[in-house]
Amino acid sequence: NSAQMHNGRIEVKVLVAGLLDNQTGIDPGDIFYLSTTAGAITTTIMGQGGPTVRIASGESAGTSLIGFTVEGGTGEPIGTETYGGGIYCNNASLALVDCILRENSAHYGAGLYAEGTSSVITGCQFSMNSAVAHGGGLMSVLGALHLSESDFIQNTTSLYYHGGGGAFIDTPGALVNDCLFSGNQAGHGNSAYSEGGGVASIDPTAQFTLCVFDGNRAQDGYGGGLWGAGNLDECSFLSNQALEGGGVYGSGGLFATGCHFESNVAAPYPWQG
Repeated sequence: NSAQMHNGRIEVKVLVAGLLDNQTGIDPGDIFYLSTTAGAITTTIMGQGGPTVRIASGESAGTSLIGFTVEGGTGEPIGTETYGGGIYCNNASLALVDCILRENSAHYGAGLYAEGTSSVITGCQFSMNSAVAHGGGLMSVLGALHLSESDFIQNTTSLYYHGGGGAFIDTPGALVNDCLFSGNQAGHGNSAYSEGGGVASIDPTAQFTLCVFDGNRAQDGYGGGLWGAGNLDECSFLSNQALEGGGVYGSGGLFATGCHFESNVAAPYPWQG
């Protein structure tokens, strides 16, 4: 394994995917910690097919990725679909700190797919990731999720039904604090009936606090900023757009306290904004 400089960046060619994969002898239950002091702006892990980073099932608390850009992954193939373009994590533990996940693709969770995983994500950016179905930036299913001080920018989904352009969250008790969802889109091209341009939230126990939803879109669908269930506390919804529920479309139990709504558009039905 080797690293090389390219256009001012250190590119580690699938090095981390190999190290974290059980095939190299990092057994499930081990603690793996990888960090760089150079920072995500200069240190990039490039994908070469499949997920750029694969976290083996059973990895213990303490498994961490700190200060990297994760780019160009295409997801873990399962049947005819792919999961986790940038990072694929199934039934494990992951701390993701000060990372950038960008320009990854998959059917589900283009930036990060986490299922049955305890995920702590702090100070990260998810940008320009593209999912076919759910979770352009992030898809979290079951397990636990604590997401804070992170930005989701210009991520997309292309199909219909529970899109979640920025993030698709189906994790009981998920905590999302001080995050920005900006310019994300659920559904594009010939897609119709998309949900959650910024976020699709499934579980009513999810908690969103001090989050900003700005300029997201659910094309021909519902909930430009957020679609679904959960608790919104002091969140702002600005200039989002959808067919119905330009700012928010509640489904399955949605409660908002102290939130700010401004310049959201439900077109062609403006009374539903």
